[in-house]
Amino acid sequence: DYVRTSYNLQIECDYEEFGQFINELEKSDRIISLEEFVVQNKLQKIESRKNRERFDTHIFELKISTLTLIKHT
Repeated sequence: DYVRTSYNLQIECDYEEFGQFINELEKSDRIISLEEFVVQNKLQKIESRKNRERFDTHIFELKISTLTLIKHT
């Protein structure tokens, strides 16, 4: 038996930083499941040079779950 706790996250980073983030999740002592993720790129913003945002970052929306095992005594 276990308890699943879901989290919705939104982070802004580049692809390399996203990969490093996923690696850190995998190293966790907790059981973490990546349920889904969506990448929102900023290609539409390239046309607007007035906007000074970094074009190499993207918004990642993630749904993760932690699993907590229930010990029966």
